[in-house]
Amino acid sequence: MGAAVSQVLEVSSWVGGFSGSTVVVPALSVGALGLLSLALLGLTIPASRLRWLALVPAGAGLAFAASPERYDSYIDRDGAGAAIRNAGGRLTLVGKPSSFVAEQWLRADGDDRNPEDASLRQGARCDRAGCVVAGRAGRPVAFVQDMAAFGEDCRRARVIVTRLVAPPTCGAALVLDREALLSRGATTIRFMRDGIELRSVRKGREVLALTGSEPAEAGRPPVRDRPRQARPVPEQDLPGEEISSDEPS
Repeated sequence: MGAAVSQVLEVSSWVGGFSGSTVVVPALSVGALGLLSLALLGLTIPASRLRWLALVPAGAGLAFAASPERYDSYIDRDGAGAAIRNAGGRLTLVGKPSSFVAEQWLRADGDDRNPEDASLRQGARCDRAGCVVAGRAGRPVAFVQDMAAFGEDCRRARVIVTRLVAPPTCGAALVLDREALLSRGATTIRFMRDGIELRSVRKGREVLALTGSEPAEAGRPPVRDRPRQARPVPEQDLPGEEISSDEPS
C-alpha cells in the first residue's frame, strides 16, 4: 500500500507542476451549487436519453458560477483583522487576521495570493490608529485600532470595523465594533444599490436599508441627528528634560 500511495503522490506532484494545472475559482453560490448538483443527478440516474436534459441545469449552474457575487468585506469574529475590497476590485488585508482565516477569505474570493503576499497590504492608508480602505463606488471602510481615530473615521467612513467599543455618537452608516461582532461572529459585507447586506455566523442574512444617503445600523439607534459630544483631550505630561528652563519653578 505504501508503494502504491507513493506512486500516486509522485504522479500528482508531476501533474501539479504543469502550467495552469491549478486554478482558483470563487466559492460557488447556493444557486450554482444546487443547479450543478441537479445536473449531476440528472446525468447519472436516468438510463435513457433523458440524461441529456441535465445539460440545461448544468449550463445554468456554470453561468452562475462564472459571475459570482463577491463580498466587499470579510471580518473575523473578534475584529482582529479584515479583508476589504479596494477601489481596484481586489482584497486588501488590514489588522492581524490569522494566516488560516486570511487564506480562506482569499480562496473563497477566487484569489490565488497567499496571506504573506505584500500586495495584500497595498490599497490601505494605515497608521498606528488604524487603516482606511477606499472601497468600490466611493465607500470607504475604516479599521480602527485606537480610540483616538473614531472622531475622524466616524465622520468620513461609510463602515467602521473595530475590536474596540465604538462611541454611541459615531455617525458612520454601519459600525461593527466589539459588541456587534460578539452578537454576530464572523461577518461578511456586500454593498448593494439601496442598502448593505450582512451575512454572519450567528444572525445569518441581514439587509440594512439606506435612509437618505446612509443605511441605518442594525442594533444601534440612528445617530446622525444627535448632537455630537466633544471629546476631551487628555493632558500630556512632558519629560523633565523637555521642559524649558525659562519656566518658573
